[in-house]
Amino acid sequence: MDSEHTDTTETCPITDIGKYKPYLTVLAVALFQKTGIQRSYSNKIEIEDIVQETLLKAWEKRRTFSGRTDRELRVWLRTTLANLITDKIRGLGTEKRDVRKEIQLNLDRSSQNLEELLIDRQTATPSTLACRREETNRLCEAILRLRPTTQAVILARHIEGKTFREIGTSIGKTREAVTKIWARGLVELQFFLGKEGKNA
Repeated sequence: MDSEHTDTTETCPITDIGKYKPYLTVLAVALFQKTGIQRSYSNKIEIEDIVQETLLKAWEKRRTFSGRTDRELRVWLRTTLANLITDKIRGLGTEKRDVRKEIQLNLDRSSQNLEELLIDRQTATPSTLACRREETNRLCEAILRLRPTTQAVILARHIEGKTFREIGTSIGKTREAVTKIWARGLVELQFFLGKEGKNA
């Protein structure tokens, strides 16, 4: 069954919007890593600042949100994030083309790839979807705990869909070295998720 339809029984946690900070941060990190936004704009756009601004703006405009599900809230947050990043780029006055659609598409694809790490679409049910969406937040928290190089490899492999050779070329390492970093990263993620699960 399509998760877009099984999603409708979820409760939308609009009053607990702060818990989406790791989720938005991972999406922004993946976007900046893929597109080189920070390099292009001399680090004038900071991920932590843009995510915090996204959450503040979303909270201020929470009464305009008409959705009822977690999925709809995530879409709304991604749109807010995309608009803010676009405004920052326009404010620097160095980008003449409209990049909002490109940014939105990148954020949406990254979110889908994150969910696909945890959700088996063939067996998903409303109850397991709600549980696994919470796991998505935990996964993002775990990704943010990884060392920078390991985090970059995990995101490039699972969010961008790059090959080990392509990743190696982008970070200046051999395919074999990237494979080892990736394998260690998966072990670390499993450890972080297991530890957080026990503390939950």
